[in-house]
Amino acid sequence: MNDLLIANTHQYAPSKYHLRRDGKKCRQQSSGIVFSTWLGQGAWLNHILEEETLEKLRNKVDYAEIDSHYFVVSREISHAQRDENPWSWFDWTDQDTILTSDMHRGYVVPDGWDEVHFNRGASITVNLEAPKLCLLTFRKPITEKLSELIKSKSV
Repeated sequence: MNDLLIANTHQYAPSKYHLRRDGKKCRQQSSGIVFSTWLGQGAWLNHILEEETLEKLRNKVDYAEIDSHYFVVSREISHAQRDENPWSWFDWTDQDTILTSDMHRGYVVPDGWDEVHFNRGASITVNLEAPKLCLLTFRKPITEKLSELIKSKSV
């Protein structure tokens, strides 16, 4: 799985949830929260964050960590919440992120597939510990195919 969206099923209603990571806690209200591997960031990252913030996030990436870390980005979050808990709205992390829903009708959408209900009181832990799934077979790993891009970014 490359990405995961957690949001309210009604797009006009805010997504409300509690976040915990690395001993820190906060309550958040946004348009939803997206988690992604480095390879799964695709176009969505460019549309969620302002250019300045996007550059800060990409500067946090150590390309030796692309198999062990993931992006966390809360969509359209208030500036007060950004200032109060910067770790909770955009990050590059290897820590478990635990979310507890505070939504009447929330959902989790893994990799753009079928949604799973994520209603008030439900919890989910996001990390990279799941078994790897290979749906397509290539002659060489995709990171090898992108090695020039990775090398140019890590210099």
